[in-house]
Amino acid sequence: LRLRLEASGHRFQTAGDTEVLVHLYEDEGIGFLDHLVGMFSLALWDSRQRRLVLARDRLGQKPLVYRQEPGRVLFASEIKSILQVPGMSRTVAASAIAEYLLYQYVPHPNTIFPGIRKLPPAHYALFYDGQLTVKRYWQWNRSDVTPTQRFNNEAAAADQLQTALSEAVRIRLRSDVPLGVFLSGGVDSSVIAALTQQQAGRRVRTFAMGFTEPEYDETSHARQVAQYLGTDHTELCTDPAGVEVLPKLVWHFVEPFADSSAIPTFLLAQATRDHVKVALSGDGGDELFLGYDRYRAMAWGEAFDRWPRPIRALAVSPWWQRIPVPGRQKSLARRVQRLAEVLGQTATLRYAELVGIFNEQRRGALYHEDLIAHLT
Repeated sequence: LRLRLEASGHRFQTAGDTEVLVHLYEDEGIGFLDHLVGMFSLALWDSRQRRLVLARDRLGQKPLVYRQEPGRVLFASEIKSILQVPGMSRTVAASAIAEYLLYQYVPHPNTIFPGIRKLPPAHYALFYDGQLTVKRYWQWNRSDVTPTQRFNNEAAAADQLQTALSEAVRIRLRSDVPLGVFLSGGVDSSVIAALTQQQAGRRVRTFAMGFTEPEYDETSHARQVAQYLGTDHTELCTDPAGVEVLPKLVWHFVEPFADSSAIPTFLLAQATRDHVKVALSGDGGDELFLGYDRYRAMAWGEAFDRWPRPIRALAVSPWWQRIPVPGRQKSLARRVQRLAEVLGQTATLRYAELVGIFNEQRRGALYHEDLIAHLT
């Protein structure tokens, strides 16, 4: 982008990539977002049109929060920054509590505070003349895949996937500081480590977090991958409880977030920063490639919806709950009964049931009547 802009007459004052955004915006206006690859959140002040542009990357890797008030907008990369504004209310939103207990986090555009909102992924916001407008600038659509990009066999698809992943890693290896890879030994991080080692032209630093309790420790998998790839591998060790880091995590996240992997990831990043300043990881692979069991269950649900109505009615009938089951088979029976309950829901409710720790009945039992009044 920089080379193209320089060729068209733009003159740069710095060597940083941030200045590229300004010149690109001068040429393309809000369409400059279409040219950005990777993760970002940004704020750009257009002094000519007297408007503020806020934007967030397509998949929401980088956070951006805001609060609209009469005649002004507050924005930041962290909620705690907005909370420092004098007079800012810290009242918790009742609806956010309900969302957290269902999803284990507070999904966009909400935050735990009613007046502060998350800019959704693939969206931008324009603040002009005292008004804030939020719009989507990108949406993945299956129809966007042209016939020439569809594949008749698995091998062709795998080749194209490898090409895309290799290019993504190549771009991210552009770094002015020491770079490494978080390696768990799983498919996602192992692929990233392999592609990084393939392109780096040197032994790549890889890092794995181990635990003192054998049942939690997976460093042997990472060690095997590191040995096979020939990386410069480092193993770090910690207690699986990790209780001492919880106050730090609460401070960083600000709002409730129930992903238990946040603890080892934080500890790994904390220990790794003494060796490298940038680390690649396989985070997000299970979401992108449908690696969780809930995605398989949703596919089963779609197939179930195509069954004849009488058979579907029989499958979700309450009489399943009353069948006597021998002790050894109770666990399997409960799973079958649970599946029947989920299949009887709409697609949206199915997914909520699959990802949530507390279903609607359990959440209702936790709520005080005042909270229920707020939610209704």
